[in-house]
Formats: sequence, C-alpha cells, structure tokens
Amino acid sequence: MEIVDLSKPITNGMRSHVTTSIVPVMRIGDAAGKFDPPCEGFASNLIVMSDHCGTHFDAPNHFIRGGASVDQIPPSRTVGPAVVCEVTGVDAPQIESEHLVPAIARMPVKPRRGGILLLHTRLPEDRGKGIGRSAAEHLVELGVRLVGTDHGGIDNTRNRDRPGHMVLLQHDVLIVESLTSLDRLLGKEVLFVCLPLAFEGASGSPVRPIVISPCPAGPWPLSG
Repeated sequence: MEIVDLSKPITNGMRSHVTTSIVPVMRIGDAAGKFDPPCEGFASNLIVMSDHCGTHFDAPNHFIRGGASVDQIPPSRTVGPAVVCEVTGVDAPQIESEHLVPAIARMPVKPRRGGILLLHTRLPEDRGKGIGRSAAEHLVELGVRLVGTDHGGIDNTRNRDRPGHMVLLQHDVLIVESLTSLDRLLGKEVLFVCLPLAFEGASGSPVRPIVISPCPAGPWPLSG
C-alpha cells in the first residue's frame, strides 16, 4: 500500500491565484519561562490567509449564491475512488470536450459514476490549463461527484464568466484545485481522501489531500 500526498506546502508570504491569498505566518510567542522544567514552553503561530489558498477545496457557495458552505459538506462527499485523466499538452487556451472525451477514452481505468476524476493538465515546464464550458458539461454528464485539477483553478482565469466553476457547482460537483503529483497516479484507481476544515459559512478550505493506492475494496461511493 502506498500513500501519496497531493498538496502544496503553505509557506510564509506565498501568493495564490487569488490576490488576497498572501499568507503571513506570525509567531505570537512561545511562553518560555512560564512552565516547569523539563517543559520549555510551547510554540504558537497566527496564520492569516484566504480560504482558497494553496491546494484547496471549493464549496458550492464559492460561486453559487445560496449554495452550501464548506462546513455543510459531509466528509463522505470528498472521500472515494479516483482516477487521473491526462490532458497535458493541449494546444488551445483551455480544455474543452474535444480534448477531454478522447483523453478519457484512452484511460485504462475509467471514472465511476459517483466517483472522483482528477485532471492532470500540467507538465513540469508549464502551468497547466483550466476547462471550458463544454468540458465542464461533459464532466457533469459523467456523473462524477468531485473534480480535482493540478491547475491553479478549474477555469481559465481569462474567462470572466467562470464556466468551469459555474457548471460544476450548479450541478453539485465539488472542486479541488492546485493538486500535485498526479503524474504518479496515471493508469490506476486510488482512494482519494480530502477533508476540508469545517469553517462555518466559508466558501473553501485549504486541504492536504492524499491518495491510498491501490484503492481498497469497499462499497463505493460512500453515501452522503
């Protein structure tokens, strides 16, 4: 059994694709001298950041007014069997269904209805690509419950109408962005585990998703 970490480290001063995602990490004291030996005190940090910083989860209310917030999403929705679809090297501004459909057809293990599909869009030398409306609509037709991407966002940021977010979230398909190491998972089914923090009313959460390979046998997908 292998466990693979799909997250990016959150570092002091990092900037995400959201301009408010600058992360200051401030030491607020270690309480040295206030405890008895051998205890030397404790470390504590104050961290201020966007709920869409680094590798992160998008709840429906990120773009859908009145949609569910991150604390309203059952953990069972973000755990399940996952496969990676390779859509690298697309010679277009964004990934559309004309790129996605043949890429899925080439997959040795296809995504399950109610399962999770992770999009491997970036090569080491590039930034990857977001998806367009036709690709988002095809993902809805596939019946997956969550789509992940190694791009900074599910959309091409030049698309001000944000079709990827709007189409997926309107159909209750959850999103995880800025994943890493997806190239290590090609050609096999794994168990994806991604637990957002239960921030009340938040539209997202930084996450540290992992996969377990191979995917354990079980009654997938989980209910909820």
